[in-house]
Amino acid sequence: MTKGKKRLIGFLVLCSVLLVSCGGYLYQTRTPEVPKIREELDTTLTENKFYLSEENFKKKMEKEGEPYLAQYLEEGYVENEGIELHYKKYQTGTAKKAIVISHGFTENSEKYNEPIYYFVKAGFDVYIMEHRGHGYSTREVEDYSLVHVESFDDYQSDFKKFMDEVVVPTNGDQPLYAFAHSMGGNIMARFLEDCPEYFDAAILSSPMMQIKTGGVPEPIVSMVSMSAKLIGKGTSYVFGYGPYVEQYNYEESSVKSEARYEYCYSKEIADERYKANAPTFSWAGAAMKQTRRILKEENLAKIQVPVLLFQAEEDHLVGDAGLYKFANGVSNVTFKYVKDSRHQIFTSENKVMIPYYNTVFAFLESLEK
Repeated sequence: MTKGKKRLIGFLVLCSVLLVSCGGYLYQTRTPEVPKIREELDTTLTENKFYLSEENFKKKMEKEGEPYLAQYLEEGYVENEGIELHYKKYQTGTAKKAIVISHGFTENSEKYNEPIYYFVKAGFDVYIMEHRGHGYSTREVEDYSLVHVESFDDYQSDFKKFMDEVVVPTNGDQPLYAFAHSMGGNIMARFLEDCPEYFDAAILSSPMMQIKTGGVPEPIVSMVSMSAKLIGKGTSYVFGYGPYVEQYNYEESSVKSEARYEYCYSKEIADERYKANAPTFSWAGAAMKQTRRILKEENLAKIQVPVLLFQAEEDHLVGDAGLYKFANGVSNVTFKYVKDSRHQIFTSENKVMIPYYNTVFAFLESLEK
């Protein structure tokens, strides 16, 4: 057989595999019916216990929120197989419960100053670790714009190390809850499956259970990622991404409140370590693999703690199908749909943000009765 014929046969086989894979993908990921347990967020829950207004929000955070938190802040590093993981903890000395925050893709601990402020005000000790490749934790690539991992197993190993060496020894027997967003919700969901003994409940806000890929089927994204790794490009930018560019762009952001966007943006541009904005090919492939693993029926069944799940109306990053499959597969879920919100629901306008947090605190308080 000639080389030309071999190449043709190889090409036809590859096309057949792609067609079958894409067909299977499209069948399996058709958006299922909205779960019956899903309810709209009650926007009449407007009691303002300690929430900051959007007027002069940046100044309020800098003059009120940040100094308040600074008096309780301790920070340090925990090491996992050569990776230094930066963390912060806030302990008032009077709290009777604690919450661990797992942040999203390209984020950092500073972005969570406002939710941390509210949790501390509400009587919680708070712990947050910057995942590898983010903030002041070790990066495996030199470019601060890139987020890279070979496998999401690394995130799981890092998080368990943080729990075992920082959170558990400090928290003792206090009730322990999780608050996780986007990629952090993905990491937390798997942790709840693999390590069910750590948390008493979890809040998953727009968790990354399915990544929107711009209409490109996931099998193709996975195959391209795998191919890039095979040719030594696993640590390169995914197509369509490039180095961080300083550009104020509220309209296309994941934040619904411009006042809160301005505050987060000011943190981002002030520190080069906060300018992560793009995935590597390896990260993309690893993320696809992780979501498939989490959403297996036998794995979802392992999550037994109460879960409060939030879905944003205008989410351009997380797909509905993954959230619905998660909600249908976990036994104890309260599912809230949040109108007039983007991916990062907790930085919405006050008319949405206050009911959102009041729902979070009511959920946690109900567990203590």
